[in-house]
Amino acid sequence: MHTPGVADLRRNVHFQHRVRDYSPRRGGLSPRRSGGQLRYKMLPTVAHQVSWKHIEKITLTFATQHKSKTPAVTMSTPIKVFVFGGTGNTAQQIIDGMIKSPTNFDITAISRPSSVDKPENAEYRKRGVKVVGLDVDSQRQESVELLRGADVVIAPANFFEPDKAKALIDVCKEAGVKRFVPNNFGPVMPAYGVMGMREQKEAIVNHIKLQRLSYTVIDVAWWYQNFPFRIPSGRTDYIVVPPMDDARLWGDGTTPIAFSDVHSIGPHAARILADPQTINKHVHVYDQVLTLLQVVEALEELSGEKVERTFFTKEQMEETIAQSKAALAKDPDSEDASTTLTCVEYYYSMGVRGDSVPEVADYLGYLDSRKLYPDIAPITVKDFYKDVLGGNALVPYAAEKP
Repeated sequence: MHTPGVADLRRNVHFQHRVRDYSPRRGGLSPRRSGGQLRYKMLPTVAHQVSWKHIEKITLTFATQHKSKTPAVTMSTPIKVFVFGGTGNTAQQIIDGMIKSPTNFDITAISRPSSVDKPENAEYRKRGVKVVGLDVDSQRQESVELLRGADVVIAPANFFEPDKAKALIDVCKEAGVKRFVPNNFGPVMPAYGVMGMREQKEAIVNHIKLQRLSYTVIDVAWWYQNFPFRIPSGRTDYIVVPPMDDARLWGDGTTPIAFSDVHSIGPHAARILADPQTINKHVHVYDQVLTLLQVVEALEELSGEKVERTFFTKEQMEETIAQSKAALAKDPDSEDASTTLTCVEYYYSMGVRGDSVPEVADYLGYLDSRKLYPDIAPITVKDFYKDVLGGNALVPYAAEKP
């Protein structure tokens, strides 16, 4: 388990003295004073609340007592981060958030050797991100040496390849990585009994725990960018792409659901990765809680057009899930059945069970990113649809990079 030392404490002090309000919609950073009391009440090895004076005293005492043994650590000491699958949607948002953050991140994007010359990686290099081609399976020892002493390793890809994820975890353990962030980044739900893909991800989290590797699980609410709703003028058609093109309202459309904008991942992730309070914790990232009927009403209000309302009932979902499981029992490699099952299990969890809300996340033990970092301005569904109607919205899956 990673024990926070002087570097962690100083990063925390440095970070709190430079709290920023980052809003990707405004395209910039604006200063915002932090409160006088330390927001991070609990550190992993501290069982009581601490104030700024406590932290400063601990930091100064540690630095003084260990001056002859420990290299000096300054407030600008970078947090060394490695991101695997750097050209994927989630990874791009995380890297962008770290680049724009006032926290000093030393970022390396890891790609397959065959992908290092992709345009996305060329753009990373222009922005000061190191790009390395690496195959963990065939270059295990090289991987250990590359990751040795890393502060954070993020693996937001390969959730369909659990063996690869477990191999990377083993490498990180051997390399002494201080924090591992697995590929969760999905809506909150119980670990087992709701969704097959979630159970695969939980098996990876369990492997992290078997290795006693420090971790942070980041779960992100359903993206606005996945909304499938169309209007007669066709102005939203360009954001509706398979498999997220089923425009039926889940259940009766009245269940509250947490949603997020894809652009919110970056600023929240940057804060989470710099925060020792989030070590060995699950964190819930979201922007707004709405029903699907409220989402449709927001689109109608902004567009001046009507959205056709059809419903994907609880009974229809249960039947579809059963049919998909039966198809997979006959053909485990059926991509159609697997994709349908994954999508409908998501819809059922959010629209029928009501799993994806802050209250359930609190019950499951998550930290709430909105409460941790209230200065990060949320992106609302109306903000999103204004971009869509203006023709400026990001279409993540149309631009997905394997």
